[in-house]
Amino acid sequence: MQNKEAILIGSVLLLAILLYMLQLLHNHQTKVLGEVDIYLNGNLYQTVSIEEGKTFEIVNGNNINTLQFTKNGVYMLHSNCHNQLCVQQGEVNADNYRSRVLGNRIICLPHGLVIYLKLGEDTPKDLPDV
Repeated sequence: MQNKEAILIGSVLLLAILLYMLQLLHNHQTKVLGEVDIYLNGNLYQTVSIEEGKTFEIVNGNNINTLQFTKNGVYMLHSNCHNQLCVQQGEVNADNYRSRVLGNRIICLPHGLVIYLKLGEDTPKDLPDV
């Protein structure tokens, strides 16, 4: 009886370790493609390459947004929108997009702007209407 219990416990532990290793492997397979797509009022405005330390300004009439690029991602450095939620969303990158409410997007609703971090596993199919 004890031998069977030991085999069962060992099997469960081995299965748990294997599942953990598969999860780690899957997390490392997500790659940033090195670009962000910028959508303005639902239309592709521009695709910009990610270069660490680079800033990119988006001007649409009186609406101004500034993106700051990091090694693997992007964040909204500045916006002259009234609510500043886009600035407060912080950086999006390959390591954190799964835990973010907006996934791999930064959205400035007052300016009709969606920043989409392009990842190796998906394409922009379901952009929200802003």
